[in-house]
Amino acid sequence: MAKFASDETDFETFIDQRKIIVEFLEPQYQRIAAANDLWTSFVKEHKTANGILGTRSETPLHNPTDQTVTAIIQATVLLERYAKTVERDLTPEVELIVRLHQKYEDTGYDRLERKKALASMNRALEHRDWPLWGSEPS
Repeated sequence: MAKFASDETDFETFIDQRKIIVEFLEPQYQRIAAANDLWTSFVKEHKTANGILGTRSETPLHNPTDQTVTAIIQATVLLERYAKTVERDLTPEVELIVRLHQKYEDTGYDRLERKKALASMNRALEHRDWPLWGSEPS
């Protein structure tokens, strides 16, 4: 409706519709921003010569200490939370449409690099394969 109002130069309706859209998206944006802040802090702390996010030749993933394993688990949890924040909130109308086409929605989501990377990290975590945790997903 905002686009229609814009095309018709109905600025009052456009402003009203834009406000509705911003109010709907703002909580999603705030969740993403908060997760980003947590992840950024974690990266700053662990992207060091001895940190789990250092360069491949520097990372302590081949013979990790308890502290390193804790950091790996913490990173995984933070990334999973971050990934959840970018999943869209849906209006009831859109939710019905998505549900009707769930197979296509799932297929598209399964192809996302984010999903592949998280799955690879979780497999590594389950098998305690720490070098795999720090590698590119296959």
